[in-house]
Amino acid sequence: METELKAGRIVIVEDVAVIRLHLQHIVSKDYLIAGTYSSGESLLAEVDVVRPDLILMDIILDGELNGLETASLIKNLHGNIPIIFLTALTDDQTIKQAKELIPYGYIMKPFNEREVLTGIEMALHRHAVEQKFDRLNSKFLTVINAINDCIIQVNTEYKVVYINPAAEKLLGWSMVEINEDMRIDQLLPFLSQERFTQFFSTDRVGSNRDLSEFLILDRHGNEQIIGDGHICALHATTGNMSGWVIVFREIKSKVLERAYREEVEKLRLANIIEGQELERSRLARELHDGVGQILGAIRMHLNLLSDDHREVQEAIVPVQDMVMELIDEITTISENLVPSKLRNFDLVHCLRSLCKSFNQPPVIHFNALDIPENLSQSTRVNIYRIVQESLHNAQKYAQAENITVQLLRDEDTLRITIEDDGIGMSLPGAPAVELSREGRGLNNMRSRVQIMNGTINWDSTPAYGTHINIEIPLNQQLIQQL
Repeated sequence: METELKAGRIVIVEDVAVIRLHLQHIVSKDYLIAGTYSSGESLLAEVDVVRPDLILMDIILDGELNGLETASLIKNLHGNIPIIFLTALTDDQTIKQAKELIPYGYIMKPFNEREVLTGIEMALHRHAVEQKFDRLNSKFLTVINAINDCIIQVNTEYKVVYINPAAEKLLGWSMVEINEDMRIDQLLPFLSQERFTQFFSTDRVGSNRDLSEFLILDRHGNEQIIGDGHICALHATTGNMSGWVIVFREIKSKVLERAYREEVEKLRLANIIEGQELERSRLARELHDGVGQILGAIRMHLNLLSDDHREVQEAIVPVQDMVMELIDEITTISENLVPSKLRNFDLVHCLRSLCKSFNQPPVIHFNALDIPENLSQSTRVNIYRIVQESLHNAQKYAQAENITVQLLRDEDTLRITIEDDGIGMSLPGAPAVELSREGRGLNNMRSRVQIMNGTINWDSTPAYGTHINIEIPLNQQLIQQL
């Protein structure tokens, strides 16, 4: 009964006939012998025909080529065919030369049957595993190369290991041009020390970190905006850090589109608020010029009535008082609609006057430091309305007893803080008191801050009051042209 042979076509290259026949006898028990040769030249002439799965190669061969030279030519011309070297030489130089060819085995003469068969089996298994890995790696690279996102891999020394075609196209570097000593801060010169520390933290725990948008210069000095990505730590099978993968994309068009939308939204809000201010001015004029004059005429006619009739006089006095109160109320309403002092005085003076106009409680403390006097009219109106709305909310809804309003210029930023000791406001996501009438005022404040390219933050907790912090950049648009 014949023994079924294992998969694998074996070639033997040995110049000593006795040893060649011995090897053939051993190997043929488990594997198919595809050919036996006494020189490297004879193997090279037929290697494409015999198509070996593994070669047993003696290092010392007759002819112009020794075993190491023959193996080198096979590797260069015919790919990665597994080779096991056979030799009686154990000197360091021979072993070093053999290692450079990355053989699949190294069998010393004299050898025994089990050693030869085990070496062949292990070499074929290793080659099969490597081929499977190469196929998987090829599929993986195909997928990576097809991704539009830029992908960069670096090792723990921050040297570039790999970049995909999308990164090559964006940065102007090809994988062929990147040598083994090129660092990530050479490939991506945008990485300041602060960014470098942020992305490549010294901790070895490594979780994903978001990569926010920022500006870089590619190889040719062109500006690129990248973002929408992250940096992920890589770990070896031992669990130790082996490097990082950076994933990002070019988002210049996205950033420009977002900036355009934001600018359109600011213009929309500015037009709405400008319309509101115009409507306030119209109402103020009608109250002053229309209703105010009618009430003034009524008061004048009441004064002209005869003082001889006591009954009439007694009836006129309370009416005169009511008319005076109504005139004062209309004047106050008109002033609130369009504060005339904003046209004639600086912002600090107007805000201080506003704080004094509130009835106590609450007690309002006002402080201002280094505020520009030449703020534009629209800026003064916006800040005045923001503070006015905040004070109104704190007095009417938060039931505050003390309010502090502070304005401070910090270099090119105007900081406004408004604090109260009331019951707190109703904010999205916060367990505060529900104040249904408050939403429109807060949205109006937010819109006015947005128009000035500023930021506004609320911190409100029931029973602990409200803190509003506003920061407005003092650019040329907010400063009145002199």
